[in-house]
Amino acid sequence: MPSDLVRLRVSDVATPAGEREIVEIRQKKTETRNARPVQARLSSGTRESLRTYLAASGKPQHDWRYCQVVDWVC
Repeated sequence: MPSDLVRLRVSDVATPAGEREIVEIRQKKTETRNARPVQARLSSGTRESLRTYLAASGKPQHDWRYCQVVDWVC
């Protein structure tokens, strides 16, 4: 089963205006319990890396952030 971070879409970590400072991740293990998403703050270095990666990859907002999952098509 993919990790919660692998299930992120580009729109979960970035908007057309820039990278999000705080992201919300709904944990797979708690999503059936109506639990609130977990918030994580991205450091400035992480946001800069995301900015560079997303600019180079040209991924659209609706695309998966990661594409190394065997069963997924990206």
